[in-house]
Amino acid sequence: MHDSSLRKIEAFCRDYLGAHRASALEIVDLGARNVDGMRTYRRFFDAPAWRYRGLDIEPGPNVDLVVADPYRWDGLPESSIDVLISGQTLEHVEFPWLTMEQIARVLRGGGVACLVVPSAGPEHRHPVDCWRFYPDGMRALARHAGLAVVEVFTDWGLGQWQDSFALLQKPRSGGAGDSALPVFEDRKLAERQYRDPQSRGGEVLPGFYAHLDLIEARGGDLAAAAAVLREGLARFPDNAYLRQRQVGVLCALGSPGAALEPALQLLGITPIGPGALRNVELMLRKLNAGEQGYFERGLDTLKPATLGRIGEACFSEQCFTLGSCAWASLLRRRPGELDYRLHRAVALLGTAQRAAGLQALAEAREAQLAEGLVNRTTIVQRIIRRLGAQRYLEIGVERATNFLQIDAPQRVAVDPAFAVPGGVEGIAATRWFAVPSDEFFEQHARTALADGVEVVFIDGLHSYAQVLRDIDNALTHLAPGGVIALHDCLPKNAAEACANEADARRHLEFGNAWTGDVYRAIVHLRANRADLEVFVLDTDHGVGIVRRGAPLSTVEIDIERIAALDFAEFAARREYWLELRPVSFLDEWLERLGVPG
Repeated sequence: MHDSSLRKIEAFCRDYLGAHRASALEIVDLGARNVDGMRTYRRFFDAPAWRYRGLDIEPGPNVDLVVADPYRWDGLPESSIDVLISGQTLEHVEFPWLTMEQIARVLRGGGVACLVVPSAGPEHRHPVDCWRFYPDGMRALARHAGLAVVEVFTDWGLGQWQDSFALLQKPRSGGAGDSALPVFEDRKLAERQYRDPQSRGGEVLPGFYAHLDLIEARGGDLAAAAAVLREGLARFPDNAYLRQRQVGVLCALGSPGAALEPALQLLGITPIGPGALRNVELMLRKLNAGEQGYFERGLDTLKPATLGRIGEACFSEQCFTLGSCAWASLLRRRPGELDYRLHRAVALLGTAQRAAGLQALAEAREAQLAEGLVNRTTIVQRIIRRLGAQRYLEIGVERATNFLQIDAPQRVAVDPAFAVPGGVEGIAATRWFAVPSDEFFEQHARTALADGVEVVFIDGLHSYAQVLRDIDNALTHLAPGGVIALHDCLPKNAAEACANEADARRHLEFGNAWTGDVYRAIVHLRANRADLEVFVLDTDHGVGIVRRGAPLSTVEIDIERIAALDFAEFAARREYWLELRPVSFLDEWLERLGVPG
């Protein structure tokens, strides 16, 4: 038997049976054979009034009773023993629930079973090794056998085997044959050993501190939990879970300022889990202005790649205060980086600084226009201003990074699942429709677009068929002289051009972008709609333009062949298929809209 098992059985004998050394107790040790000269439990049960017998399926040292069938102990009568002990045996039993039935059968009413079994550790076959046991597993076995649970505990994170200890008691029958033992209450023997550095033994792993922290926290002693975590982190300073818990516990204690340094250390540990982000977010919301400034300066010590991962993950975990701080730190290093500026602004929407986020998006739009950048946002905004458009529709909004930059008197957003930080309520001059675009056009467009719409931007499902339907539906409501813009019309490689995102991510050429096969919709319109002007600007993954009027040129291709057009054939003649134009063409085209700018 290994040392941790010996300590537990010795403590059981002392703490539970010590007051009953004068009582005549029949004690059976299940799986008692001495293998390879290992120490046994016999010496703990040497009281004159007690009779200890070892039971096993094979004869050998320390074995007094041999049973041929592990699930039928013919040598032991029913209700004949007071105490059954077993250590490191049940994992070697193929059907331990059947063994539990035998334990319950041979115990007297009031008799107890003390079991020590591993919850972890390597395979060790004698002759088989079938199981590892958690507390719930021990409770389930007890319930199956009709035994009451007195105590069950697992040494999480302690030693190689991380033993589970269970003390089970058979209900008393009330008859003369019951055991002399009393009805026991939980004395927390295993937990006390677990806590005591002198008693527990074994290598201490991070999981030990994680579990002891939870014991203290669930018991309401957060100060003790904080002390446990402090001790654990002194030994394992780079353990993300312990650091995450430390931040959470310090905040729960009302000391968010004390969590500042642990939080910064936590964010420097990779990978960064959702729980870590949530605890740091909780801390940030409780800091005063000076403390938050200290934290933000601390972020500047992290690597840019780490901050980028934090910023992106904060969107999915809705940790917008932390996210805005991460993007702000990146922006301090690269003030001209547009993506950082936009991400920070969008993250601010989910914080108490929502108005500042909206203002930052408006400022980002104007900065892009002033710099002469040509991308989806500036193209749409310049069209709106050239037309003097009153109404703007965007399909495929998600976080609304583009949508909330657009300035128009009336804005309509369509997306089946908006992901706007802070929600969509209270944003001026905007109507939100959380439905698929087909449903919007079928059920809502007649009233939402009653006066028509001058500018439409489509950035939805990225599929040929859906984009084509969205264009056809938008044309139905497009005001005279109106314009439809489309994103993701120009895939750079075969991965980006995959018809669905899952295939794109499996493709060897996949980077971070996926355009889908929107390009097929452009080819379709150029081949089949002589009443539409259609072209693509070579910028920002390809921004397509559609409006009523004479085409700049057309292509000849059957509809059936459009669906079969592979990327290699498309890429070889992309200028032809898309009427691909350089960004300089935008100025010329805007002039031809015929509206004074």
